[in-house]
Amino acid sequence: MSTTTTLGITPTDNPFHALAVAHAAMHEGCEFNKAAGCHVPAISRKDADLALGHAEQVLDDCTFGMQALGHLLRHHDGRLIGDTEDTLFQAGCLISLLANVQGHAVEAIESARCRLWAHDRIAATLRQEARS
Repeated sequence: MSTTTTLGITPTDNPFHALAVAHAAMHEGCEFNKAAGCHVPAISRKDADLALGHAEQVLDDCTFGMQALGHLLRHHDGRLIGDTEDTLFQAGCLISLLANVQGHAVEAIESARCRLWAHDRIAATLRQEARS
């Protein structure tokens, strides 16, 4: 029987750090439960739920960061925030970084939802077996 890992992440953790901690555990291989028809998640339901919340927060932070950069580039004279060429280059680098982080957050959301679904599926199977 496979064991479920407790990651030790909390709701008050930095979301970026919490996702880094959860990433490897959410992608670990795990045993297949024939009765439920799914793999047993390597992380607890609580940790999967926390990882989902943190991933959604990271996604929101990236979106707001991109919106702020867009506002800055649209509404401010480049001379007020530095040399225009340097400013555009730095803003482009930051937008690229935010887009990469956003992609990882979306992947983490999907992974966490899959783990939560598996926990629910296994729990429902166990309840049904108990009734039989």
